[in-house]
Amino acid sequence: EGSGKRRDIDGYDDDYLHLILWDEEDLDIVGAYRFMPTAIQLAKRGLEGIYSYSLFHYDGRMDDVLQHGIELGRSFIQPRY
Repeated sequence: EGSGKRRDIDGYDDDYLHLILWDEEDLDIVGAYRFMPTAIQLAKRGLEGIYSYSLFHYDGRMDDVLQHGIELGRSFIQPRY
């Protein structure tokens, strides 16, 4: 769902954590993955702070899942890798 722009950021990027895979030999970013333990984001911003909530309706049945889950998304690997 990326924007296709050289720099692709959205309103969730500042809160979420980012795993960056670094090529030490070539001094280059191989890829990255955005993630967030949902319990942390719920405590910080409520349901509206969870990206997937903008796509799906969560009711009370999701409470336990969200307290123990990790939201993953916005990943990339550079084509040369």
